[in-house]
Amino acid sequence: GVTTQIMEDYALLTSGAALGWGCGPLVVAREALPPDAWATARVAVPGLLTTANLLLTLHGGFQGPRQEMLFSEVMPAVARGDADMGVIIHEGRFTYQRLGLTRLLDLGEWWEGAFHVPLPLGAIAVRRDVPLEIARGVQAAIAASLAYARAHPQASESFVRAHAQELEESITRAHIETFVTGYSLDLGETGRAAIEQLVGRAAALEGLTIPPQGLFVEGIS
Repeated sequence: GVTTQIMEDYALLTSGAALGWGCGPLVVAREALPPDAWATARVAVPGLLTTANLLLTLHGGFQGPRQEMLFSEVMPAVARGDADMGVIIHEGRFTYQRLGLTRLLDLGEWWEGAFHVPLPLGAIAVRRDVPLEIARGVQAAIAASLAYARAHPQASESFVRAHAQELEESITRAHIETFVTGYSLDLGETGRAAIEQLVGRAAALEGLTIPPQGLFVEGIS
Protein backbone atom coordinates (compact mmCIF):
# COMPACT_ATOMS: atom_id res chain seq x y z
CA GLY A 1 0.00 0.00 0.00
CA VAL A 2 0.89 3.68 -0.19
CA THR A 3 1.55 3.88 3.56
CA THR A 4 4.10 1.06 3.40
CA GLN A 5 5.99 2.59 0.51
CA ILE A 6 6.15 6.03 2.11
CA MET A 7 7.32 4.73 5.50
CA GLU A 8 9.93 2.45 3.96
CA ASP A 9 11.32 4.93 1.41
CA TYR A 10 11.06 8.27 3.25
CA ALA A 11 11.94 9.76 6.63
CA LEU A 12 10.51 12.95 8.12
CA LEU A 13 12.49 16.07 8.92
CA THR A 14 11.98 17.58 12.35
CA SER A 15 11.64 21.11 10.89
CA GLY A 16 9.16 22.49 8.38
CA ALA A 17 6.07 20.65 9.59
CA ALA A 18 2.57 22.09 9.87
CA LEU A 19 1.47 20.85 13.26
CA GLY A 20 -0.32 22.42 16.17
CA TRP A 21 -3.42 23.02 18.24
CA GLY A 22 -6.55 24.62 16.80
CA CYS A 23 -5.50 24.18 13.16
CA GLY A 24 -7.56 21.21 12.00
CA PRO A 25 -9.73 20.79 8.92
CA LEU A 26 -13.39 21.73 9.27
CA VAL A 27 -16.44 19.84 8.05
CA VAL A 28 -18.96 22.34 6.67
CA ALA A 29 -22.42 22.17 5.11
CA ARG A 30 -25.12 24.52 3.88
CA GLU A 31 -27.09 24.02 7.09
CA ALA A 32 -26.69 22.38 10.46
CA LEU A 33 -27.11 18.62 10.13
CA PRO A 34 -27.34 16.20 13.09
CA PRO A 35 -24.66 13.52 13.46
CA ASP A 36 -27.04 10.77 12.32
CA ALA A 37 -27.16 12.50 8.92
CA TRP A 38 -23.36 12.51 8.62
CA ALA A 39 -23.04 8.77 8.08
CA THR A 40 -24.41 8.66 4.52
CA ALA A 41 -23.63 12.21 3.38
CA ARG A 42 -21.68 12.89 0.17
CA VAL A 43 -18.50 14.60 1.34
CA ALA A 44 -16.20 16.70 -0.85
CA VAL A 45 -12.59 16.19 0.23
CA PRO A 46 -9.37 17.96 -0.85
CA GLY A 47 -7.69 14.73 -1.98
CA LEU A 48 -8.08 11.13 -0.87
CA LEU A 49 -4.44 10.91 0.27
CA THR A 50 -4.60 14.00 2.51
CA THR A 51 -4.47 14.28 6.28
CA ALA A 52 -7.93 15.86 6.05
CA ASN A 53 -9.44 12.76 4.45
CA LEU A 54 -7.55 10.47 6.85
CA LEU A 55 -9.05 12.31 9.82
CA LEU A 56 -12.52 11.90 8.32
CA THR A 57 -11.88 8.15 8.12
CA LEU A 58 -10.42 7.91 11.63
CA HIS A 59 -13.42 9.79 13.06
CA GLY A 60 -15.63 6.95 11.86
CA GLY A 61 -18.84 8.92 11.54
CA PHE A 62 -18.69 9.49 7.77
CA GLN A 63 -19.43 6.39 5.69
CA GLY A 64 -20.92 8.03 2.60
CA PRO A 65 -19.25 8.60 -0.79
CA ARG A 66 -16.29 10.96 -0.99
CA GLN A 67 -15.76 13.33 -3.88
CA GLU A 68 -12.13 14.25 -4.49
CA MET A 69 -11.43 17.77 -5.74
CA LEU A 70 -9.00 20.66 -5.53
CA PHE A 71 -9.11 22.17 -2.02
CA SER A 72 -10.24 25.55 -3.35
CA GLU A 73 -13.25 23.92 -5.08
CA VAL A 74 -14.65 22.28 -1.95
CA MET A 75 -16.58 25.24 -0.53
CA PRO A 76 -18.14 26.26 -3.88
CA ALA A 77 -19.20 22.63 -4.47
CA VAL A 78 -20.96 22.49 -1.09
CA ALA A 79 -22.55 25.91 -1.62
CA ARG A 80 -23.93 24.75 -5.02
CA GLY A 81 -25.29 21.52 -3.54
CA ASP A 82 -22.91 19.28 -5.52
CA ALA A 83 -21.88 17.74 -2.18
CA ASP A 84 -23.74 17.48 1.11
CA MET A 85 -20.67 18.39 3.15
CA GLY A 86 -17.09 19.41 2.57
CA VAL A 87 -13.78 19.15 4.39
CA ILE A 88 -12.02 22.51 4.18
CA ILE A 89 -8.36 23.32 4.81
CA HIS A 90 -5.96 26.27 4.52
CA GLU A 91 -7.62 29.71 4.50
CA GLY A 92 -11.07 28.11 4.11
CA ARG A 93 -11.39 27.98 7.88
CA PHE A 94 -11.41 31.79 7.89
CA THR A 95 -13.78 32.36 4.95
CA TYR A 96 -16.44 29.60 4.85
CA GLN A 97 -19.13 31.79 6.43
CA ARG A 98 -18.93 34.19 3.47
CA LEU A 99 -20.42 31.44 1.31
CA GLY A 100 -23.24 30.92 3.80
CA LEU A 101 -21.78 27.64 5.07
CA THR A 102 -22.08 26.24 8.59
CA ARG A 103 -19.42 24.40 10.54
CA LEU A 104 -20.50 20.92 11.59
CA LEU A 105 -17.27 19.60 13.06
CA ASP A 106 -13.72 20.73 13.73
CA LEU A 107 -11.65 17.61 13.02
CA GLY A 108 -8.70 19.15 14.88
CA GLU A 109 -10.77 19.60 18.04
CA TRP A 110 -11.98 16.01 17.68
CA TRP A 111 -8.39 14.74 17.29
CA GLU A 112 -7.11 16.76 20.25
CA GLY A 113 -9.94 15.58 22.47
CA ALA A 114 -9.54 11.95 21.45
CA PHE A 115 -5.75 11.64 21.59
CA HIS A 116 -4.48 14.62 23.65
CA VAL A 117 -1.70 15.55 21.22
CA PRO A 118 -1.45 18.36 18.65
CA LEU A 119 -2.62 17.62 15.11
CA PRO A 120 -0.01 16.94 12.41
CA LEU A 121 -1.20 18.30 9.06
CA GLY A 122 1.92 17.89 6.95
CA ALA A 123 5.66 17.43 7.17
CA ILE A 124 8.70 17.49 4.92
CA ALA A 125 10.08 14.11 3.96
CA VAL A 126 13.46 13.05 2.60
CA ARG A 127 14.35 9.82 0.85
CA ARG A 128 16.10 7.39 3.15
CA ASP A 129 18.89 6.91 0.61
CA VAL A 130 19.96 10.56 1.00
CA PRO A 131 23.12 10.77 3.16
CA LEU A 132 22.36 11.69 6.76
CA GLU A 133 24.56 14.81 6.72
CA ILE A 134 22.65 16.20 3.73
CA ALA A 135 19.28 15.47 5.34
CA ARG A 136 20.41 17.16 8.55
CA GLY A 137 21.75 20.12 6.55
CA VAL A 138 18.39 20.61 4.82
CA GLN A 139 16.63 20.28 8.17
CA ALA A 140 18.85 22.97 9.70
CA ALA A 141 18.40 25.28 6.69
CA ILE A 142 14.61 25.04 6.93
CA ALA A 143 14.68 25.81 10.64
CA ALA A 144 16.96 28.81 10.03
CA SER A 145 14.67 30.08 7.27
CA LEU A 146 11.60 29.81 9.51
CA ALA A 147 13.39 31.58 12.36
CA TYR A 148 14.39 34.42 10.00
CA ALA A 149 10.86 34.72 8.61
CA ARG A 150 9.43 34.93 12.11
CA ALA A 151 11.94 37.59 13.14
CA HIS A 152 11.46 39.59 9.88
CA PRO A 153 7.84 39.06 8.76
CA GLN A 154 8.01 41.95 6.28
CA ALA A 155 10.74 40.16 4.29
CA SER A 156 8.24 37.63 2.91
CA GLU A 157 5.22 39.92 2.49
CA SER A 158 5.48 40.37 -1.28
CA PHE A 159 6.06 36.64 -1.86
CA VAL A 160 3.07 35.71 0.31
CA ARG A 161 0.86 38.30 -1.42
CA ALA A 162 1.84 37.01 -4.88
CA HIS A 163 0.93 33.41 -4.05
CA ALA A 164 -1.97 33.76 -1.62
CA GLN A 165 -5.37 32.30 -2.52
CA GLU A 166 -6.96 34.91 -0.26
CA LEU A 167 -5.77 38.48 -0.80
CA GLU A 168 -6.82 40.10 2.48
CA GLU A 169 -3.73 40.70 4.58
CA SER A 170 -5.55 39.92 7.83
CA ILE A 171 -6.46 36.47 6.51
CA THR A 172 -2.99 35.65 5.17
CA ARG A 173 -1.53 36.71 8.53
CA ALA A 174 -4.01 34.54 10.44
CA HIS A 175 -3.26 31.68 8.06
CA ILE A 176 0.48 31.87 8.75
CA GLU A 177 0.02 32.22 12.50
CA THR A 178 -2.31 29.21 12.56
CA PHE A 179 -0.23 26.80 10.50
CA VAL A 180 3.36 27.90 11.16
CA THR A 181 3.98 27.21 14.84
CA GLY A 182 6.78 26.44 17.25
CA TYR A 183 6.50 22.82 16.13
CA SER A 184 7.43 23.98 12.62
CA LEU A 185 10.86 25.02 13.91
CA ASP A 186 11.36 21.75 15.74
CA LEU A 187 8.88 18.97 16.40
CA GLY A 188 10.29 18.15 19.81
CA GLU A 189 9.06 15.15 21.76
CA THR A 190 5.42 16.24 21.65
CA GLY A 191 5.42 16.79 17.89
CA ARG A 192 7.13 13.46 17.25
CA ALA A 193 4.63 11.67 19.47
CA ALA A 194 1.75 13.33 17.60
CA ILE A 195 3.08 12.23 14.21
CA GLU A 196 3.71 8.70 15.46
CA GLN A 197 0.14 8.61 16.73
CA LEU A 198 -1.33 9.74 13.39
CA VAL A 199 0.93 7.65 11.15
CA GLY A 200 0.50 4.63 13.42
CA ARG A 201 -3.27 4.88 13.11
CA ALA A 202 -3.07 5.41 9.34
CA ALA A 203 -0.81 2.34 9.04
CA ALA A 204 -3.17 0.28 11.17
CA LEU A 205 -5.95 0.92 8.66
CA GLU A 206 -3.82 -1.10 6.20
CA GLY A 207 -2.79 -3.69 8.79
CA LEU A 208 0.71 -2.19 9.11
CA THR A 209 2.96 -0.87 11.86
CA ILE A 210 5.63 1.84 11.96
CA PRO A 211 8.94 0.38 10.68
CA PRO A 212 11.69 -0.41 13.23
CA GLN A 213 13.94 2.38 11.92
CA GLY A 214 11.28 4.88 12.95
CA LEU A 215 9.77 7.80 11.06
CA PHE A 216 12.43 10.49 11.44
CA VAL A 217 15.84 11.36 9.95
CA GLU A 218 17.76 9.51 12.66
CA GLY A 219 16.54 6.32 10.97
CA ILE A 220 18.56 7.12 7.83
CA SER A 221 21.56 4.84 7.65
